[in-house]
Amino acid sequence: MPRNGCGHTLLTPHSGTLSSKNYPGTYPNHTACRWRLHSPPGTSLLLAFGDVDLEPSEHCAHSFLQLTDLQAGTTYGPYCRNSVPSTPFLVMNSSTVTVLFNSTSHRSGRGLLLSYATTQHPDLVSCLVRGTHYTQEHISVYCPAGCKDIDGDIWGNPSQGYRDTSVLCKAAVHAGVIADELGGQVTLSREKGITLYESASANGLHSKRGSLSEKRLIFHRACDDALEVAAFNASSWWHEMNVLGQDRAWVAERAALGTTGHSWAAEPGVEAAWLELDLGTRRNIT
Repeated sequence: MPRNGCGHTLLTPHSGTLSSKNYPGTYPNHTACRWRLHSPPGTSLLLAFGDVDLEPSEHCAHSFLQLTDLQAGTTYGPYCRNSVPSTPFLVMNSSTVTVLFNSTSHRSGRGLLLSYATTQHPDLVSCLVRGTHYTQEHISVYCPAGCKDIDGDIWGNPSQGYRDTSVLCKAAVHAGVIADELGGQVTLSREKGITLYESASANGLHSKRGSLSEKRLIFHRACDDALEVAAFNASSWWHEMNVLGQDRAWVAERAALGTTGHSWAAEPGVEAAWLELDLGTRRNIT
């Protein structure tokens, strides 16, 4: 089958995004594209219909979107403008789904934008979701891989925050809280807006300069795990003698996170004290 109906495509085992050619402009005539989505064995797929705008026709015989759950043998669709999906999300029963897009002669239609993740991420959102879609102060959503190159504007930068009209997942990539090629969980707050949002280039994106908004988006970074340290060293450490004559050593190893009791302390009166952590290998530290 010809693939000249395929637009932006980024598919990974855990999430991804795909669109018809030229999206959100009018999709071409007489094209077809077939995508096959795979998630790890033992998982199921959750699909988010960001946009389905295909010119209407009887039984969607001309331009259409159709999904096939290969393991269950179930077909969903065909969908077009007069037969749209009944819900914005579709839970599949398998880890393999085929997405078919077909077009014939037509005059209008943005085409389609579809994202997916495993059902382990029920808080999946579309690449088109903006901060203004939410009213709560604290938000946690799962952004799919592939939102960076989807059409949509962002205003602001990581230090100021982002205008709440910004496309949420694209702003998250700009802020560096997720990598576009992986997607991931995003936590943020909607806080009081500011008078002016400055533009900035970061992580392959350029944000715009924006005016006053009622709310702004502040992204929160989260550590995946505790830092593993191979060895500790220090300029000195304090050997304390308590009132009972007992010795207590405030050695460098006691600086480790989670150590109960006392921590590390340099010998009293020593200037320019330092603590050194050997990570054993090259690591990224946040």
